[in-house]
Amino acid sequence: MRKMKIGLQLFTLREEMATDFKGVLKKVAGLGYEGVELAGYGGIPADEMKALLDQLGLKAFSSHVSLQALRADLQREIDYLKIIGANYMVCPYLFPEDRPQSTEGWRALFAELETIGNEVRKQGLIFGYHNHDFEFYGTVDDNNAFDGMFAETTPDAIQVEMDVCWVQFAGKDPIEYIKKYAGRLPLLHLKDYCTDEQGKMKTLELGQGLVDLPAVIEAAGKAGVDWLIVEQDDCQNPPLQSIENNYDWVKTNFLHEVVEINMKEKLHDGRLYLPGDEQLMKEQTLCLERLYDFNGTRPLEYEKRIALLSTMFAEIGEGCYIEPPLHSNWGGKHVHFGKNIYANFNLTLVDDTHIYVGDYTMLGPNVVIATAGHPILPELREQGYQFNSPVTIGKNCWIGAGVIILPGVTIGDHTVVGAGSVVTKDLPSNVVAVGNPCKVLREINEHDKKYYFKDREICSEDLA
Repeated sequence: MRKMKIGLQLFTLREEMATDFKGVLKKVAGLGYEGVELAGYGGIPADEMKALLDQLGLKAFSSHVSLQALRADLQREIDYLKIIGANYMVCPYLFPEDRPQSTEGWRALFAELETIGNEVRKQGLIFGYHNHDFEFYGTVDDNNAFDGMFAETTPDAIQVEMDVCWVQFAGKDPIEYIKKYAGRLPLLHLKDYCTDEQGKMKTLELGQGLVDLPAVIEAAGKAGVDWLIVEQDDCQNPPLQSIENNYDWVKTNFLHEVVEINMKEKLHDGRLYLPGDEQLMKEQTLCLERLYDFNGTRPLEYEKRIALLSTMFAEIGEGCYIEPPLHSNWGGKHVHFGKNIYANFNLTLVDDTHIYVGDYTMLGPNVVIATAGHPILPELREQGYQFNSPVTIGKNCWIGAGVIILPGVTIGDHTVVGAGSVVTKDLPSNVVAVGNPCKVLREINEHDKKYYFKDREICSEDLA
């Protein structure tokens, strides 16, 4: 069965978030949900939202964006989601006045959504449509409007976000529909319900209603679903209690089977994980044994060092030289060195995930390249959670003594980073950058072709 992540649709907490958006999000983070699907932004600017999510260790993987907002300013909506690091933009609902009443009307809407989806895809996001029941009552020739939409649009433009409650409430079999849209169904709303005396839907906590949730989850895993999204439109308990109960139900009944996430995957995909996992520790210890052997080599044992590095590093090109002692969390297991790289003593590689260094780059003494971070939320740190972001250093860079490069940073080709700098953000190619935080001082220019240091001129007779 495919491993799926567990998220929460924040519409469930709409009233609570209207009065304390940040505080409620903090409570969600403490429950164990891996991500959230937004349903409004609480008036918070995108950069502030990104900082808040990072602080809480939450991934905002998706957002519900109304058709009205998509029509009013699509670019603004795209820009917001790109800043916060979302992957999906979903049209969540059609108000009655927007629901077509004819085949021609539905087809016009399909074409409009196709156009929106293509623009969203062009800018690096994935567009989806979330169903209710009315799509199954509308008709497009011989199809209902739901099937008609996905028959007459392309998967590149529009993906399916299926709400299994509404599928079943409309008289369809959610299991068959999950199978039908396998490969086009990255998001699935995991919900439960019953009907009240008037025959209307009443959403319930998971496991208390009519939906065959075990079968839904099994089918979703086989269909390639990426996120199972817990949602409860209306709660009988306080909503914060309901989302905790729903998560506990998932954890108790299926988390060990469906979301049996291999910790080694979490090392490299940016999610929170526990680095003290027994299997990880065993593998890490073996890597550190080889590192110990490398640091114990004598200066004349160059060939032995080369042989050890070839077994320690993920990749290492010819002509590389690393001066012991070398410090590394995983003994270089996740480090990718190009050719002819020089590293002076006390290089520290916090290589809990991948570090890439390009050909001919030089690393001064006491350089630190860190990929690991810990959530700001104290409750998560107490439990030992960690997350990792890869670091990339381009070709022919010069990283000065004592430089610290933080998780997620990319440094372009030929760039010089001055000694003692703390690199917190990406640096472009062909620049000189210095400081804490490190900032671009100037571009590498014609002056540098004539002078190698201050007013010392490059002399051709001095070059071999």
